[in-house]
Amino acid sequence: VLNAGVMLCPQEYTAQGFERQIGTNHFGHFYLTQLLLPKMKAQAHPSRVVVVSSETHKVGCITLQDLHCRNRRYWSWGAYAQSKLANVLFAKELSDRCEGTPVKAFSLHPGAINTPLQRHMTFIMNWVAYLVHDKDTAQGASTSVFACVAPVLETHPGGYLSDCAVVTPSATAQDLQKTLRKALWETTAAQIEQALAS
Repeated sequence: VLNAGVMLCPQEYTAQGFERQIGTNHFGHFYLTQLLLPKMKAQAHPSRVVVVSSETHKVGCITLQDLHCRNRRYWSWGAYAQSKLANVLFAKELSDRCEGTPVKAFSLHPGAINTPLQRHMTFIMNWVAYLVHDKDTAQGASTSVFACVAPVLETHPGGYLSDCAVVTPSATAQDLQKTLRKALWETTAAQIEQALAS
């Protein structure tokens, strides 16, 4: 379960030069998966990669030429939404690349949960968030657990889930032509390779 995450950070960069939100929420997950994937594919039994995204992906857009917001105005919500859209696209592309192996990938929205993830939100934003939180942490984990073990998902590789059901993500996240997910994969892999070499 790829659940590491940050939200609405001020503009910061990781030691590798990645914008903090996409660096943590997408690049870190991508790299960890690449390290684990050979062993997962070699196992005799099925395995799953579950990527925790958010409904916020629906307002995200991927700026491949500037994933790290170096040449455009930084907006913490936009950077967060971009990272959550990247999660959905990553799961779809990983699923395509693992076709014919025992590995399947899924992404999901866990729900609105009151956790320290919101620590960078203003008082008013936290107050509004408090009103819309619909799950406690145990309930918030339920869709992740479902994605890990539910047999019904075998026929939905690359699926996006919410409330323990397969649902339709945004049109951008569906990426029916599969061009955006492939381009994001290639860009991410190249930038990680460059970061590791320096």
